[in-house]
Amino acid sequence: MFWPAGIVCGFIARSQIRTTGEAGDGMALAGIIISICAALLTTLIVILFVTVFSHLLSCGGIPVPNTPGPHICFNGVWRN
Repeated sequence: MFWPAGIVCGFIARSQIRTTGEAGDGMALAGIIISICAALLTTLIVILFVTVFSHLLSCGGIPVPNTPGPHICFNGVWRN
C-alpha cells in the first residue's frame, strides 16, 4: 500500500536528477513503473474482491432472504 508514495517520490527524484545531473534516473524510473504496476494490481484485486463477494451475496440477482438460518444458493434459488 505504499505505491502512492513510490509514484510521487519517483517523479520528484527524476525532477531533481534532471536538475542536478546526478545518476539514478533509471532507478527512479523503475520505482515509478513498479509503483504503477502495484497500483494496477491493487485496483484489480479490489475489483475482483467486490465482484466475487457481491456474487456470493446474491443468487442470480435475488437478494439473501431475511429469514433466520443459513442460506445456500442452488440453481438460482435460495435454500435453507
